[in-house]
Amino acid sequence: MARKSTARTDADRNLLYVAIFILFDAAVFHEVIAGSHPQIASLRQAANCSSVQTFLDEQWREIRRIDYAPVFDIALAVLESFPSSVTSDGILKTICVSALEIVSSGILLRHDFMGRLYHKLLLRTTGHFYATYYTSVPAATLLSTLALRTPNDSWQLGSLEDIEKFRVIDPACGSGTLLSASYTALKDGYVLARPERLELARLHKMLIEQVIYGWDVLGFAGHLTLTTLALHFNEVNSRRSNIYALKDGVDPSGRAYLGSLEFLSPQTSLQGLSFGAEAERVSLDSPNYANIAAADYDLVVMNPPFSRSARPNLKFGYASKEERTIMSRSLSDLAKRNAIVGASQAGLGAFFMVLGLTMSKREDSRIAIVIPRSMLSGVSWAKVRDKYLAECEIEYVVSNYDPSESGSGVEPWNWSERTAIGEVLIVARKTTKPASERFTTYIGLWRKPANDVEATLVANQAVRASRELVGTLVDWKYAPLSVQHLPVGALYRVPQQTLERNWLAPCVFAEPELNRISLMFATELPRMTMLPSIASSMGADIKQVKDAFEEQDAPSAARLVVGHQGDMATLLITPEKMKYGRPKKGPKSIELHQRRASALLLADRPHLSTERLIAMSASEPVLATAFWELQLNDACWNSAILLWLNSTYGLLQYLGSAECSMGDHFQMKKGQMETMPVLDPRQMEDSALIQADAVLERVALEPFPVFPRQFADAATGVGLRSEIDTFFAEHADMPRIAASTYQQLAQDPVVTKRRR
Repeated sequence: MARKSTARTDADRNLLYVAIFILFDAAVFHEVIAGSHPQIASLRQAANCSSVQTFLDEQWREIRRIDYAPVFDIALAVLESFPSSVTSDGILKTICVSALEIVSSGILLRHDFMGRLYHKLLLRTTGHFYATYYTSVPAATLLSTLALRTPNDSWQLGSLEDIEKFRVIDPACGSGTLLSASYTALKDGYVLARPERLELARLHKMLIEQVIYGWDVLGFAGHLTLTTLALHFNEVNSRRSNIYALKDGVDPSGRAYLGSLEFLSPQTSLQGLSFGAEAERVSLDSPNYANIAAADYDLVVMNPPFSRSARPNLKFGYASKEERTIMSRSLSDLAKRNAIVGASQAGLGAFFMVLGLTMSKREDSRIAIVIPRSMLSGVSWAKVRDKYLAECEIEYVVSNYDPSESGSGVEPWNWSERTAIGEVLIVARKTTKPASERFTTYIGLWRKPANDVEATLVANQAVRASRELVGTLVDWKYAPLSVQHLPVGALYRVPQQTLERNWLAPCVFAEPELNRISLMFATELPRMTMLPSIASSMGADIKQVKDAFEEQDAPSAARLVVGHQGDMATLLITPEKMKYGRPKKGPKSIELHQRRASALLLADRPHLSTERLIAMSASEPVLATAFWELQLNDACWNSAILLWLNSTYGLLQYLGSAECSMGDHFQMKKGQMETMPVLDPRQMEDSALIQADAVLERVALEPFPVFPRQFADAATGVGLRSEIDTFFAEHADMPRIAASTYQQLAQDPVVTKRRR
């Protein structure tokens, strides 16, 4: 009972957060409107009123008569729901005082204050249930500028007549940061076109009423989006908007609604609650939903929910277990209908990416996305990547390599605030031109833009450089990016066909030259093969191992290696570092050990800044909780492959095949091992294989330092890494690795977690 009571109290508190935020949002807009409409009383007059609630009700109804219905309808509904009491009036008075302070400070537009407040307040409540993250203003500016300023044969956006035909939508608009940045980019493009007569008021009305669309499952998010857009030019009244709160959940009949993703079901009419003057008066208890007409959009811009199906299951917000089951079934149907079965493991973000393709049907339309970095190579994202490669030219992939440092105020690796996952910005353009004529521009930033001005400077440089750059990364061609003459990153192009394996290989590192070498090692080294061609088994899933065995002190036939590879510093794992396993599932556990155990182990989740090795060997066959157990077709190859995987050649092949979640964090999944190149031991001389045995015997128990130290030592020609690389240069005809390459590896943020 106590637990239920606590849950109810938390829910009530969260609803109160939302309600107060809506009132605060409306109060801010009220004060802005009062500055240009004499008939509207300033919030300062609320202090002299006997009832602040009555004052706000009267003033907001007067504002409704002017218009602004999209903003104030829901605010009035919330205000009427507050009980008339001294306590309520005290709360409302505090809201008015705070709103006055914000408006007088002049920071509303300059720092997207309302969006920041929205996420700081509500991520503690509804936000984390929906895995929603706040797109930082610099990231929104960078993404929108790249999408709207890069030349497009089908877009002419210099006149009001051209802009009037344009359509931009964010199907997961949240606080409206990306739509606000798109508004600014469209306005800037119009101003820079230098029309004979500058009509900003008409432009504003056009953008709100005809050009910009926004959908979200949270009504108060749509409310804030519209307020944010309206504040760009508050003197102009907008009669309608295209901002909708969409149905999400399960209705009494058992019908599931998936918000924007309903658009992926062509036979289903999309329903939403409009924030427009033409909408009926809305009751918070019984909202009136209207059908939304389908449209083709020129630009789809979004930072979709990143929720996954893992524990805890956050895919469907506050939905109950029974509702999640029904909604998951509907999501599976969408996956089948859109040929992305398996993408559910990547979470809702994968479905939103496919939604972007569906909504942008026109030739040359664009999709601009903030998405987890794991999308670039994750196994569960593969079908989504294939769809984009088939239908689009992937114009930009923007990585943030800034690991931050004390006092910088920069959040590392991400583009959304208050998230610990690495992210990339992607801009893709629908096209039918041959795949051989498509090129992708990679932008790597060593310093994350601190504000929208820096982001605009970087974006404009990138647009210009991507057009002027002759050659590709394969030709060692790249262009620097700078802010106030300080280097902040680099830009280079690759043929889009390079992305058919995955999208990560060209941007593993911050340094372009390292990415060129990484690509070369993946595609151009002699005597290469794919790992499955020399391995009969690539091991057991870590969950299988943990479900099958637990540690015990008493000796048993089942040996385990438990713990993280960061705790191990030598190529050979000796018996005292192993554990005994007690079967938890009887004969099934024993059968798993007999079938999958191996002495050759490949790291599952290495962290480059703190660890030493990618592969190790045990003194007897084991199952491991942080490794894949590789069973090679010929045991005579074990030494050569173990050394190869720990060479710089093998390490770069591993990283270019794995999944990068952020910075120095990598993960290798079984599906990625199936396409990982390795040295083919069948093409090595018997004498070289024997020599590999000798090298391993000599260094097996020598402790390796952490990776940054290994590379620094190799740059001077010393250390175990230098010895292993030299062995393959001499016995497998590998190109020698230059001292400068080792130096770059020793300093790259992906290896060191330190700023470049």
